[in-house]
Amino acid sequence: MKKHFNKKLFAIRHAPPENTEVYCDDDVPIKEDAADLVEEARDFVQKHAIKVFVSPQPRAQQTARLITDKYETDTRLGAKNYGVLKGGSKPKNVLLKRKFFDRPEGGESYLDVLNRTRAFLNSLTASAILITHDSTIKTLATICEVDPDFFLATFPYGKLIDVSAACSSTNERVANILHIMEV
Repeated sequence: MKKHFNKKLFAIRHAPPENTEVYCDDDVPIKEDAADLVEEARDFVQKHAIKVFVSPQPRAQQTARLITDKYETDTRLGAKNYGVLKGGSKPKNVLLKRKFFDRPEGGESYLDVLNRTRAFLNSLTASAILITHDSTIKTLATICEVDPDFFLATFPYGKLIDVSAACSSTNERVANILHIMEV
Protein backbone atom coordinates (compact mmCIF):
# COMPACT_ATOMS: atom_id res chain seq x y z
CA MET A 1 0.00 0.00 0.00
CA LYS A 2 1.31 3.43 -0.94
CA LYS A 3 1.76 5.97 1.79
CA HIS A 4 0.03 9.33 1.51
CA PHE A 5 1.06 12.50 3.27
CA ASN A 6 0.80 16.22 2.84
CA LYS A 7 3.59 17.76 0.84
CA LYS A 8 4.15 20.42 -1.75
CA LEU A 9 6.17 19.98 -4.90
CA PHE A 10 7.77 22.85 -6.80
CA ALA A 11 9.96 22.82 -9.89
CA ILE A 12 12.30 25.33 -11.47
CA ARG A 13 13.58 25.01 -15.01
CA HIS A 14 17.26 25.93 -14.94
CA ALA A 15 18.24 29.48 -15.93
CA PRO A 16 18.47 30.13 -19.69
CA PRO A 17 21.52 28.77 -21.50
CA GLU A 18 24.09 31.13 -22.96
CA ASN A 19 23.73 29.55 -26.40
CA THR A 20 20.37 28.26 -27.60
CA GLU A 21 21.55 27.32 -31.09
CA VAL A 22 23.25 24.11 -29.98
CA TYR A 23 20.55 21.76 -28.81
CA CYS A 24 20.74 19.15 -26.05
CA ASP A 25 24.29 20.02 -25.04
CA ASP A 26 24.99 19.51 -21.33
CA ASP A 27 28.06 21.75 -21.41
CA VAL A 28 26.35 25.01 -22.41
CA PRO A 29 26.50 27.34 -19.36
CA ILE A 30 23.67 29.60 -18.17
CA LYS A 31 23.52 33.28 -19.11
CA GLU A 32 25.62 35.64 -17.03
CA ASP A 33 22.60 37.74 -16.03
CA ALA A 34 20.67 34.70 -14.71
CA ALA A 35 20.79 35.81 -11.06
CA ASP A 36 17.98 38.32 -11.68
CA LEU A 37 15.80 35.62 -13.25
CA VAL A 38 15.90 33.35 -10.19
CA GLU A 39 15.33 36.07 -7.59
CA GLU A 40 11.77 34.92 -6.80
CA ALA A 41 12.92 31.33 -6.32
CA ARG A 42 15.86 32.44 -4.15
CA ASP A 43 13.52 34.49 -1.94
CA PHE A 44 11.12 31.56 -1.63
CA VAL A 45 13.87 29.13 -0.57
CA GLN A 46 15.20 31.63 1.98
CA LYS A 47 11.73 32.03 3.54
CA HIS A 48 10.75 28.35 3.63
CA ALA A 49 12.46 25.32 5.10
CA ILE A 50 12.20 23.14 2.02
CA LYS A 51 14.59 20.59 0.58
CA VAL A 52 16.09 21.35 -2.84
CA PHE A 53 17.03 18.58 -5.30
CA VAL A 54 19.03 19.33 -8.43
CA SER A 55 19.88 17.66 -11.72
CA PRO A 56 23.57 16.82 -12.15
CA GLN A 57 23.87 18.79 -15.43
CA PRO A 58 25.92 22.02 -15.21
CA ARG A 59 23.03 24.40 -16.06
CA ALA A 60 20.91 23.07 -13.20
CA GLN A 61 23.89 23.07 -10.81
CA GLN A 62 24.75 26.69 -11.75
CA THR A 63 21.12 27.70 -11.24
CA ALA A 64 21.01 25.97 -7.85
CA ARG A 65 24.11 27.85 -6.68
CA LEU A 66 22.35 31.14 -7.53
CA ILE A 67 19.39 30.12 -5.34
CA THR A 68 20.90 28.28 -2.36
CA ASP A 69 24.05 26.59 -1.12
CA LYS A 70 22.04 23.74 0.44
CA TYR A 71 20.88 21.24 -2.17
CA GLU A 72 21.17 17.60 -3.07
CA THR A 73 22.02 16.30 -6.54
CA ASP A 74 19.92 13.45 -7.95
CA THR A 75 20.63 11.85 -11.34
CA ARG A 76 16.94 11.00 -11.81
CA LEU A 77 16.30 14.71 -12.39
CA GLY A 78 18.76 14.90 -15.28
CA ALA A 79 17.91 16.19 -18.73
CA LYS A 80 16.63 13.79 -21.37
CA ASN A 81 19.55 11.98 -23.00
CA TYR A 82 19.28 12.63 -26.75
CA GLY A 83 22.03 10.14 -27.59
CA VAL A 84 23.46 10.59 -31.08
CA LEU A 85 21.39 13.77 -31.56
CA LYS A 86 23.15 15.60 -28.74
CA GLY A 87 24.63 18.89 -29.86
CA GLY A 88 22.72 18.96 -33.15
CA SER A 89 20.85 21.88 -34.58
CA LYS A 90 17.46 22.72 -33.12
CA PRO A 91 15.17 22.17 -36.13
CA LYS A 92 16.32 18.56 -36.65
CA ASN A 93 15.95 17.60 -33.00
CA VAL A 94 12.64 19.33 -32.23
CA LEU A 95 10.83 16.77 -34.38
CA LEU A 96 12.16 13.86 -32.32
CA LYS A 97 11.59 15.71 -29.06
CA ARG A 98 7.83 15.67 -29.66
CA LYS A 99 7.60 11.86 -29.90
CA PHE A 100 6.98 10.36 -26.47
CA PHE A 101 8.08 6.78 -27.14
CA ASP A 102 10.93 7.39 -29.62
CA ARG A 103 14.38 6.66 -28.26
CA PRO A 104 17.35 7.97 -30.29
CA GLU A 105 20.34 5.67 -30.54
CA GLY A 106 22.22 5.80 -27.24
CA GLY A 107 19.54 8.02 -25.67
CA GLU A 108 16.21 8.04 -23.84
CA SER A 109 12.54 8.37 -24.72
CA TYR A 110 10.22 10.65 -22.80
CA LEU A 111 8.76 7.48 -21.32
CA ASP A 112 12.21 6.71 -19.87
CA VAL A 113 12.35 10.23 -18.38
CA LEU A 114 8.83 9.80 -17.02
CA ASN A 115 9.75 6.52 -15.32
CA ARG A 116 12.85 7.92 -13.59
CA THR A 117 10.98 11.08 -12.61
CA ARG A 118 8.18 9.01 -11.10
CA ALA A 119 10.76 6.89 -9.22
CA PHE A 120 12.24 10.08 -7.78
CA LEU A 121 8.81 11.41 -6.77
CA ASN A 122 7.94 8.14 -5.07
CA SER A 123 11.11 8.45 -2.97
CA LEU A 124 10.19 11.89 -1.60
CA THR A 125 9.23 12.03 2.05
CA ALA A 126 8.72 15.79 2.40
CA SER A 127 8.00 18.92 0.40
CA ALA A 128 10.65 19.70 -2.20
CA ILE A 129 11.86 21.99 -4.95
CA LEU A 130 13.33 20.39 -8.07
CA ILE A 131 15.81 22.34 -10.21
CA THR A 132 15.76 20.50 -13.48
CA HIS A 133 15.15 20.65 -17.25
CA ASP A 134 12.28 21.02 -19.68
CA SER A 135 12.12 17.26 -20.27
CA THR A 136 11.56 16.50 -16.57
CA ILE A 137 9.08 19.36 -16.20
CA LYS A 138 7.18 18.12 -19.25
CA THR A 139 6.92 14.67 -17.70
CA LEU A 140 5.58 16.26 -14.50
CA ALA A 141 2.96 18.02 -16.63
CA THR A 142 2.13 14.73 -18.37
CA ILE A 143 1.60 13.02 -15.02
CA CYS A 144 -0.64 15.92 -13.98
CA GLU A 145 -2.60 15.68 -17.24
CA VAL A 146 -1.67 19.26 -18.10
CA ASP A 147 -0.48 20.21 -21.59
CA PRO A 148 3.35 20.10 -21.31
CA ASP A 149 3.91 22.93 -23.81
CA PHE A 150 1.42 25.17 -21.98
CA PHE A 151 3.09 24.26 -18.68
CA LEU A 152 6.53 25.32 -19.92
CA ALA A 153 5.24 28.44 -21.68
CA THR A 154 3.53 29.52 -18.47
CA PHE A 155 6.66 29.00 -16.38
CA PRO A 156 9.79 30.13 -18.24
CA TYR A 157 13.43 29.61 -17.27
CA GLY A 158 14.25 30.28 -13.64
CA LYS A 159 10.64 30.62 -12.44
CA LEU A 160 9.12 28.65 -9.57
CA ILE A 161 6.34 26.27 -10.65
CA ASP A 162 3.88 25.04 -8.01
CA VAL A 163 3.50 21.52 -9.42
CA SER A 164 1.32 20.32 -6.55
CA ALA A 165 -1.25 23.06 -7.25
CA ALA A 166 -1.33 22.17 -10.96
CA CYS A 167 -1.74 18.49 -10.18
CA SER A 168 -4.33 18.83 -7.45
CA SER A 169 -6.44 20.98 -9.73
CA THR A 170 -6.69 18.17 -12.29
CA ASN A 171 -8.09 15.32 -10.23
CA GLU A 172 -7.51 13.18 -7.16
CA ARG A 173 -6.31 10.16 -9.15
CA VAL A 174 -3.40 12.15 -10.52
CA ALA A 175 -2.65 13.54 -7.07
CA ASN A 176 -2.55 9.99 -5.72
CA ILE A 177 -0.11 8.91 -8.45
CA LEU A 178 2.26 11.64 -7.30
CA HIS A 179 1.41 11.18 -3.61
CA ILE A 180 0.67 14.90 -3.45
CA MET A 181 -2.22 16.04 -1.32
CA GLU A 182 -3.09 19.72 -0.94
CA VAL A 183 -1.78 21.24 2.27
